[in-house]
Amino acid sequence: MPYCPNCGEPLGDTPARQLAEIEAAEVKIARINAERDIEVARIGASVARSEMATEEAVAEMETEVAPAVAAAEAAVLGAVLGAQEPEEEAPAPETVVVDEAPDAVVVEDDAPPPAESVEGSEPPEPASKRGIGMWGS
Repeated sequence: MPYCPNCGEPLGDTPARQLAEIEAAEVKIARINAERDIEVARIGASVARSEMATEEAVAEMETEVAPAVAAAEAAVLGAVLGAQEPEEEAPAPETVVVDEAPDAVVVEDDAPPPAESVEGSEPPEPASKRGIGMWGS
């Protein structure tokens, strides 16, 4: 550490020395961050491997159990269907053959359709004969 030539007091750190300390701290931080990134990557790879192993184990178990599941489902379906009474077969529908076409009804295009009248009923009145605003009648 340098001292003042006039009074002998310590001068403190020089700018070059301060810069070197800052650079050393930055390098140290960069190393810590790099180590952290490497560890995170290792953990991620480990998790991915364990997930793949779990998926493989599940697939193997499903493959081993599939025949037993199918047999159980067949047994249940057989029991349900066997418990029901057999239905009688419905007779086949008769085939109807039409030799002649019935007389066609002729409808005139200009004539209105016939109105059905019921005794004692009258056609409904329009709701309002007034128009809207100044166009009303």
